[in-house]
Amino acid sequence: LLRLMGCSMMLSYKLLIFLANCAAAYIACFSYTRIFHSKQIGILSAALYVLNIYRLASIYTRGALGEFLAMVFLPLLFYGMYEIFYGNYRRWQYAFLGFSGIIQSHIITVLIAAVCGCLALFFALRGLYHNRRRLLSLCTAATATLLANLWFIVPFLQYMNLDLSANRPSSRLHYTGVYVSQMFSSFVSNGTSLYETGTTAQEMPLSVGTIVLIGMILFVSYAFVSRKYARQLRKKGIYCLIAGIIALFASSIYFPWNPIIATSLGERFSIQFLCRLLPIASLFLSPVAASGMQDGIYPVTGRSNRFCLLVLVSVAIFCSFYSIDSCLDQEGISKEYCEVMDAGDGMYLLREVNLSAISYDGLLHGSDGLDMQVSNYRKEYASLEADLAISSAVTDAFIDIPLFYYPDYHITDQNQQLLSFSASPEGLLRITPAGTLTHIQVSFREPLVWKVCSIVSLAFLFLWILYEIRAYRKRQP
Repeated sequence: LLRLMGCSMMLSYKLLIFLANCAAAYIACFSYTRIFHSKQIGILSAALYVLNIYRLASIYTRGALGEFLAMVFLPLLFYGMYEIFYGNYRRWQYAFLGFSGIIQSHIITVLIAAVCGCLALFFALRGLYHNRRRLLSLCTAATATLLANLWFIVPFLQYMNLDLSANRPSSRLHYTGVYVSQMFSSFVSNGTSLYETGTTAQEMPLSVGTIVLIGMILFVSYAFVSRKYARQLRKKGIYCLIAGIIALFASSIYFPWNPIIATSLGERFSIQFLCRLLPIASLFLSPVAASGMQDGIYPVTGRSNRFCLLVLVSVAIFCSFYSIDSCLDQEGISKEYCEVMDAGDGMYLLREVNLSAISYDGLLHGSDGLDMQVSNYRKEYASLEADLAISSAVTDAFIDIPLFYYPDYHITDQNQQLLSFSASPEGLLRITPAGTLTHIQVSFREPLVWKVCSIVSLAFLFLWILYEIRAYRKRQP
């Protein structure tokens, strides 16, 4: 929208990051406050979650747009699942909104969140069995998520059947694990590598932050030694501590991932980097650390809760300064690197595509021996049109069109007859000129089922918004 309004790409991206940070802080504070019934814990948990080192590295070092947008919605999904399983089951909307936000942001985080949700469901089965309304609420949230995102899910699943590079198993997944020395470090320079083995030199910051470790120690001492917590707060904190430690272990080099990768399920689904599990660890450990610091600092200082909260949030901000400051010392992106970003890392191209062979200049190219003149050439996004004058052609001649291959393109000649096409070794559309070809027109056409799914999603969202407005009015005195 900002680009359409005339803003530059750089300004649009900076505003997106700013708004995403604001949304992450608000959603995290709202979610943690509702779960732990404490505004102080909610604010401090949000500060720890938003300022954790891995999240900052994802924004300012990796530029992982989808992943850090998905982190905005993880606390909302956490809160929604908590309400369905243990709280007010009528508040299933939060789980629906949280998971929908993740689906629209980052597919790998969808996979991770789905696994976490299934584990939570397993441990909550007893409660669901005794309270069928909670099970109905869970099914309602799942159905709403499916209908609202049907316009995206159906095309995604169809293209998952293609032999894309994104579907290949990660044979080096184990090498992306996190060392114990990295998990809680705060003062570490920003590297660029994720595959260094036996050393942490030149690696990106893969940490949830030192202050989280301090808070965890305080929580453990108060929960298991002093036992000063209220029963419910202690129980929630212990569950979150266990979940966070499991997530940290799964993100480490010590977790036995190789046998899982070798299975058919591991070959089909890959999280690409083990460090992608760190946001889950931060999601659960942030309120644990906040609880520990709240009860560990307030009684010692004798100051007011607001003063101590301000100090703790300031400490969390201070611990993030080094990571942000080291980002400012990084070298800029080279022009040569930007020029190859038409293909990026090739994750959504065919697996056999040779990225190093791509010469993407936006022009039509004929095979050797094909004498071809191009005129009236027009290309816009996924559409292309051109007049051709072919004076001579050899056997097996072909024309490469500067659009990456996907099966739902339509290519027609001057007589509006469909032309068959295939994928070139560079992953571009390739046609074989037959007869007298004087004109080609290329366009990407959505299958009818995609359009139907879009209509279903729009209709559902419209009806759901009307339902929520009506319900809100009924609650008013």
